[in-house]
Amino acid sequence: MGFFDKFLGKGQPDKDALNHSGELPRAELAAAAEHLAAGRKTEAIAIHESLIAAQPESGELLTAISADLGRNGCLEEMLALLTHVYDAGIHGAGAGLNLIQACLHRADAEGAQMWIDVIAALNRPELANRLAGFAHAAAELRNAASVETPPPAVPRPDDASVNLASISRPLWSYAVPEGESLLPAKQGRLRSIAVMTFAAAGPDRAALDPDHRANLWARAFPFAIAEALAFAPTWQSKAMIGILDGNKLFTPPRSFGLEQVRGLFRSGKDASDFAIAGTLIVATDRIEVLAEVFDVQRDRSMKVLAESCALESVDTAFASVFEKLRQYLEAATSLAGPLTYSAPAAMTERFVALDHALAFFLVDKAVVPADFLGDAESRAAALDAHAAASPDDPIAPLFAQGARAILAKLRAG
Repeated sequence: MGFFDKFLGKGQPDKDALNHSGELPRAELAAAAEHLAAGRKTEAIAIHESLIAAQPESGELLTAISADLGRNGCLEEMLALLTHVYDAGIHGAGAGLNLIQACLHRADAEGAQMWIDVIAALNRPELANRLAGFAHAAAELRNAASVETPPPAVPRPDDASVNLASISRPLWSYAVPEGESLLPAKQGRLRSIAVMTFAAAGPDRAALDPDHRANLWARAFPFAIAEALAFAPTWQSKAMIGILDGNKLFTPPRSFGLEQVRGLFRSGKDASDFAIAGTLIVATDRIEVLAEVFDVQRDRSMKVLAESCALESVDTAFASVFEKLRQYLEAATSLAGPLTYSAPAAMTERFVALDHALAFFLVDKAVVPADFLGDAESRAAALDAHAAASPDDPIAPLFAQGARAILAKLRAG
């Protein structure tokens, strides 16, 4: 389309940065650049994060980092890293111009226009022509999208049939007697939010082995998020799960983006005000957790949250993104009610419990055949063990009670 500009910030100071706090850490930036050139994105991002933490108001630093990421094709990583730290009023226009270009390279017209508006608000006459060019490119993308065949609503493997199931309450509340009454009463205008199954992939978005535990985490994390929002004052949450070919749980190969979210939740029976999607990127010894919040009705991405850590510390990454989401959505304080909600002490242990509970739920509701459970007694015993290991968590025993109730129904025929 002829609009791709060089990423600003290669080798020279960023004259567009307002804040010049501290000298640029050139040795560290060079080390990160070497990692990027060698394909070691996780190591590079770790350096970038530490540099930003040390100089959080440096516009030159953000511009240099975004330029390096852009030149190495790490556009999603750039957006994930900078979206929640970049402030045009503090950092100047440089990094923002790079964010615009990243969105245009990804054919994200809405994201590009959002950043164009942010930079335009700086009232910098010398940037007017560049912003006009970017706005024209974004308009071209929108026009092209309007005449192209829309993408499938659900990212899926070829020749596969995927149906989405919407679950509007915590899983345990369906199986436990009077389970719904254990949830707090809510009043006033509630904002609806759909939490999608996260994608799971290896480095460079390569497909993971179907039995990799990250697939379970990607399916269960949304249920943990939706459960927390069920106890928050202003949210009406639902978790979405894909059923592949009628009898398998579906983990998407790539994250749900704005176009899929728009197609699924803009209108109709599943219409929602907001949505959450994300990706788990798993290397041999590291994991990166990315979560994105969408304003569905305003048709835009609102926030990208990210955390990276050693795979052995995976609970730390999930807990960090989980709490960041709760804080961003103003859902960190739970309503008083019959149950006192607190975040799971060990996220991946809760994910395993949620996966078992989901299997019981889907069989109980006849969404999947009974043999989907496999060894149902072993699943129920695992939930019993989870409850015994979580004496301070009032929710953990409810998973076990629900599983035992459904198991009794199945045995009764």
